[in-house]
Amino acid sequence: MTNSSSVRRSRLRSLLSPPPRTARGWRSAARFALGGYFAAMAGVNVLVTLQDPEGVYRSLAALSWPGFAWIPEFLAQPIGGPFTVALIVWEAGVAVLLLSKGTLVRLGLIAALLQLVALAPFLGWYELANVATAVLVVALLRRDHDSTVIDVLRRRLHRRAAR
Repeated sequence: MTNSSSVRRSRLRSLLSPPPRTARGWRSAARFALGGYFAAMAGVNVLVTLQDPEGVYRSLAALSWPGFAWIPEFLAQPIGGPFTVALIVWEAGVAVLLLSKGTLVRLGLIAALLQLVALAPFLGWYELANVATAVLVVALLRRDHDSTVIDVLRRRLHRRAAR
């Protein structure tokens, strides 16, 4: 007999445990690009959103699906600065996880997927790009990622030097 706690732990373990096949080629490139994207978004939030958080969250409220405008307007906008700092830390953390290896990458992919889905109601038609990115993330979750971006670069440099 199993209890709900052990079932939850086994589901979490299966979600975080790597699949049997290793990512290579386009999957590795896509993961590194996704990590770069999250790092770039953290940078955009430092350079743009942090300069005028109230204005940015007011714009998000205007883009939002009907019934969702109150979230950026009444929750994020009043605490725009601290909320943006937390978002920057989140995105930078996701970028680091995505550029790591093993279980950390899987955690980063899950975090990326959560963010892409959570932003849907606030981006209007711009969300369509996130839908395509979410499909890519699901594909990346189907492989094990056993190399960091530094490992891949070292291997490539070593191969070039050996020629």
